[in-house]
Amino acid sequence: INSILLFGPSHNFDKNIKVDNEDYIVINKPINVDNSFFSHKRIILILNNTYTLNNKQKIITWSKKNKDSIIFCPIDIGLNSNTKAFNNILDFPFSCGLMGLQRSISILLSHYEINKIYINGYNFMLAKNAYDKSYPSLLKKEFNGNVLTGIIKSNMKHDFILNFMFIKKIDKKYPNLINGDIRKFIKLNPIQALDLFKNIYYEKN
Repeated sequence: INSILLFGPSHNFDKNIKVDNEDYIVINKPINVDNSFFSHKRIILILNNTYTLNNKQKIITWSKKNKDSIIFCPIDIGLNSNTKAFNNILDFPFSCGLMGLQRSISILLSHYEINKIYINGYNFMLAKNAYDKSYPSLLKKEFNGNVLTGIIKSNMKHDFILNFMFIKKIDKKYPNLINGDIRKFIKLNPIQALDLFKNIYYEKN
């Protein structure tokens, strides 16, 4: 695969953007792709446990509308969804684990040989727009409408530094792989990243 375009939660899915010659588009939620900017592209949908458990029927309905898509789902919900792919994701102690971006890249690299991944909408939550309103996040539901608290607790649970360093290590091993605005965050050292996270969220909360 020459290139993949990976969309994250801070991307505004209500607006069209220019898509060049990427071989695949990767998303983490079953968003509406009817008449969208990548409706003609091959789509890879990589889901997580929580969203799948809460939106089984929505995922099934989406898969019927997007029959040519490739779905990676950690739970067997009756789809041909590459459930075993999640067995390759690394386990960590103390209930830590990979988050959406890290999990997606881990699965992609374990299944495909990829030259470039262009990332749009992932910023390690180190920007003020960590979640665009068009992104169907469950944080509001899980944390009684308090997205800031959800972001803090989610990063505490999964381990912010673990996930930050996971991407930095991949970038070091494959220096030409990861592209996009996320590069300005990858350049930070762990202390700089933690300080930025603290300044954005803890002072607001």
